[in-house]
Amino acid sequence: MQKKPTMTAQKTHIEFIYHIAFLFTAIGVSSDNLMIAGISRNKATVLPASKSYVVGALLFLIQITMLYWAKIISGFAPTFMSGRKEWMALFLLYFIAANSIRERRSANNRRAEQIKYTAPNVILLATATASYILAFGLALNWLNRMDNPLNISLRFLIALFLAAGVFLGNKQNDQWLKIIHNVSIVLLVLGVALLLLLTFN
Repeated sequence: MQKKPTMTAQKTHIEFIYHIAFLFTAIGVSSDNLMIAGISRNKATVLPASKSYVVGALLFLIQITMLYWAKIISGFAPTFMSGRKEWMALFLLYFIAANSIRERRSANNRRAEQIKYTAPNVILLATATASYILAFGLALNWLNRMDNPLNISLRFLIALFLAAGVFLGNKQNDQWLKIIHNVSIVLLVLGVALLLLLTFN
């Protein structure tokens, strides 16, 4: 009888760490939306601040749609994945973290990027940012973690980083963009590392 509170406390502690790990990962994944600063930063094309926020709203809608698609696709996982969904989810998270680090290193070695405001470039930007959200959504569904608090938090973080990217791009504030992006990547790596440790243990 005395062990039950201990087991319950341990379970609560592990669950809390899971939530922190997923929150860190969600911050890192959502920070990819800072790429939108490339459009609002470009002064070579006439792009009022209001229009860049419209592009941000469009990207937000696309990424929210990706979360719904992730839920649908995760339900059609092949039979051979039965019992392996957790490992597939962790592989996706590892892929996101590794690719984000590679992209961040590349970005740190070049000047702040300017993206011309054209339809193909907006489509490419939408695809690039939505791909991480789709992969993260699949991982969350396969880990059975797409609960309401995390779901709401992820949507808030997507909107927050899109707005921050547009605002800092308009202000030409590349220093803060780099700081926020680098901190977010560190949180992403910490989140994925925690999830791997919790799974292996």
